[in-house]
Amino acid sequence: MAVHESSPVGRHSSWLGIAILLAVLVAYAPTLNCGFIWDDDDYILHNDTLRSLSGLWQIWFELGAVPQYYPLVHTTYWLEYQLWGTHPAGYHLLNVLLHAASAVFLWRILARLEVPGAWLAAAIFALHPVHVESVAWVTERKNTLSGLFYLLSAMSYFRADLRFSPRRGESEEQSSMRWGWYLVSWVLYAAALLSKTVTITLPAAILLMIWWKEGSISRRDFARCLPMLVFGLPLAWLTVWMEQHHVGIKHVDLGLEPLDRLLIAGRALCFYSEKIIWPVDLTFIYPRWNIDSTDWRGYLFPIVFSGLLLVLWSQRRTIGRGPLVACLFFAGTLSPALGFVDIYPMRFSFVADHFQYLGSIGLITLLACLIRHWIFVPLRRNRSFILLFVLGLLSVLTTLTWRQCGIYKDLKTLWGDTLTKNPHSAMVHHNLATALADNGEYQQAISHFQRTLELDPDDTDSHYNLGVAFSKLEEWEQAVAHLTRTLELGHLAPAVYRNRGRAYLNLGQLDEALEDYTQLVEAMPVAFNFAERAEVYARMKDWTAVVADCNAALNLVPDRASILLQRGIAKLWLGRDAEARNDFSRCVSLQPGAKDFIARQTKRILQDRAGQRDQDPGPPGD
Repeated sequence: MAVHESSPVGRHSSWLGIAILLAVLVAYAPTLNCGFIWDDDDYILHNDTLRSLSGLWQIWFELGAVPQYYPLVHTTYWLEYQLWGTHPAGYHLLNVLLHAASAVFLWRILARLEVPGAWLAAAIFALHPVHVESVAWVTERKNTLSGLFYLLSAMSYFRADLRFSPRRGESEEQSSMRWGWYLVSWVLYAAALLSKTVTITLPAAILLMIWWKEGSISRRDFARCLPMLVFGLPLAWLTVWMEQHHVGIKHVDLGLEPLDRLLIAGRALCFYSEKIIWPVDLTFIYPRWNIDSTDWRGYLFPIVFSGLLLVLWSQRRTIGRGPLVACLFFAGTLSPALGFVDIYPMRFSFVADHFQYLGSIGLITLLACLIRHWIFVPLRRNRSFILLFVLGLLSVLTTLTWRQCGIYKDLKTLWGDTLTKNPHSAMVHHNLATALADNGEYQQAISHFQRTLELDPDDTDSHYNLGVAFSKLEEWEQAVAHLTRTLELGHLAPAVYRNRGRAYLNLGQLDEALEDYTQLVEAMPVAFNFAERAEVYARMKDWTAVVADCNAALNLVPDRASILLQRGIAKLWLGRDAEARNDFSRCVSLQPGAKDFIARQTKRILQDRAGQRDQDPGPPGD
């Protein structure tokens, strides 16, 4: 029904808005105890652009300064960082409030469009657990922020268009002021795109609503949407370019043919429909489908969904255009994430809950309309039953959402839950292992890294992390084996040479350790690496080489106590006592606690030197 001033809904609209807000706060309360998870480190914890005013300039005007060019999203992070640093609760709370606001504005839009059961659709959208990933994951501020701007833009457009106004009697002259609302709609649409470019589908959604209400679309309607496309298409192209050149999909060959992409799209649409109707076994990373164009069963998904659209089209004069519009909105809004364009997450899965944040509105609205038509209208005299049904439905959704929020508590919890639902994913095993290793649970981490290699034997990251984990447990031979395999696979990062060099050093294989540390110094000639190679030379008793490396290190960091101590000991062995005392003196001035250690080392070295002289018979006499 329409929301007019005289209607009960209109009179109590404020209370309904407050009720939706409170319901969202209750359902998403667990997120306030959640930390940062996957990708949040790049977006928040290690994002240097959040630290300064110049970083704000980089966010807007330097491509590649942040992982994706969504400057409004990163601007909110920048503002939050100034307010509460890296404390996660504030970031989570803002996500929840943005989602709640979107639900309220969705209700107002549907009411203006005179959609039956508008309030129920908004309530289901607000509390549906399929949206937890978008709300509880700070990185997906992209969804909650762009979604709010998307809905505000749509509401402004519908306010400008007299066909969507309850005051249909206005003359065209009186409506000239409404062009201001079109301008507001275009600006808000630009804000949505600068938050996430999947919102580019809004003009198509608006034209779809016009067709639903009027049965046709005029040239004037296209013209009013044209400014949106003029701004949206270049930003969409920029997003694809960023995905290829900065996110990394350019270097990944997904091996998908056009027919494969069609099969993915059909299956994804059916998958998302199922999760809206029956939201069980929701998970962070779903199993990646094996797409085989020779298997006839894969064609059932696009056939079923296309068949549904054809039936709804053929019955549009009987049942109305609404159901068809709802399904077309669902499919069209999802289209950027249906596999027609390569995006990085497709390496792991073709679907994700956060992909359908806005697209779900179509089916949720259709579902609300069907509930109203099949339950509320026939039982309109039994208000108690209707009330119990609504409370029961929303209570179930709230409970599912509350429970789903819990899996986003931390990385260990997230990947542990994902593994129970996707046990054959090498990526999930690897990420759980990494979380365990970060917690110091190296033995458990090793088992998951090994499982990763069973699923993907050439995963270089797992070989490297296994090498590090075995090093932590002082299982040096295993560490060397996996670090060597890492290098064989072409991962020649300095950290690999450093870790293998340490393992060789602990195994007493000094020549091999020296070779690795030499590679390390050549790749990264920094003070710390020179000092580490000096330690290898010290074990080899090549004191001249120790002094040379310490000199190189001190040229880079002149006042490092540990390196001065290291050089002083080497000079003492070489008999350069005065120079050694000078290094020791400088060391003590920087680190007074080293005085006793230096005294003990000096005494021992002098005794060893004396013993060596006594053992040396000297040159033969005449």
